[in-house]
Amino acid sequence: MGVLGYQSTSVVLTTVTLDCSKCEKPAKHALVKTISKVSLFPSKIRFSTQCTACGRVNRLNEDDATRLFPTANDPLKPSQGGQWVL
Repeated sequence: MGVLGYQSTSVVLTTVTLDCSKCEKPAKHALVKTISKVSLFPSKIRFSTQCTACGRVNRLNEDDATRLFPTANDPLKPSQGGQWVL
C-alpha cells in the first residue's frame, strides 16, 4: 500500500523587463516555474510570468518560455543579467 500526497513548488527563474499587456507599462516580469508532484512523481510543469506593476499573471507553454528565456529549462546557467539562476 502506497502513501499518496500532493505537493506544488514554485521557483523564480529570472526577471526581465517587458511591456505588460494589461497596464501597458514597461515593468519587470518574473518567470516562475511551478512543478506539481503526486507521490514524488512530477505530474505537471507550468511556466508563467508576473508583472510587478499590476500583478497580472500570464501563463506560458514550455516552448514560449524557452524561446523568451533561454535559461528557463537549465537552472545552472547564468540568466541574461549575469546572475546565477537557482
